[in-house]
Amino acid sequence: MRTYLIDEEKNDVIIDLTKVINHSSELVEFHYQTITDNKVDHKNIVYIRKLCGQFFASNDNKSWRKVPKQDLPRKVLNVNKVYDVYRGYK
Repeated sequence: MRTYLIDEEKNDVIIDLTKVINHSSELVEFHYQTITDNKVDHKNIVYIRKLCGQFFASNDNKSWRKVPKQDLPRKVLNVNKVYDVYRGYK
């Protein structure tokens, strides 16, 4: 599934979820990439673990940070730009 971040000038950044691996009922691995100007400019892996009803995230599957509970955002702030968030496919 793709997520589109679109700023006021209609420039967009695409976040593309490329692979999901379920290691257990408590650990899921997400592979994603960002696409700008039709070129992949960043690839990453994020691990999400659920423990005692709370979620934790890691980039290396060793050090973990608690993820606060949140609804899906409609806007994202990135340093000096505000993006509208759209999910799905164009």
